[in-house]
Amino acid sequence: VRFWWSLQYFGYKPEDVDNLSSEIINKIKTEEDNFILILQINFGDSRIGIDYFGESVAYFGIHKSDLEKLNFDNAVLVMQNT
Repeated sequence: VRFWWSLQYFGYKPEDVDNLSSEIINKIKTEEDNFILILQINFGDSRIGIDYFGESVAYFGIHKSDLEKLNFDNAVLVMQNT
């Protein structure tokens, strides 16, 4: 999920991946290790009580430099489902 956080952090969308240069992909991959999970929500968990998203999981991540500054404005969300 860190790749997708990094992708969004740089302003790209998932549908852009196939059209990005290898240079940009490498930049994204280099930065992905700098992301930290700050919140994970498993909507398939009956204790959550939200049935709208099925078995989806929401992952909120933040870049380490933003976390150090307590800047949550750039936190990113990735939703995955099966």
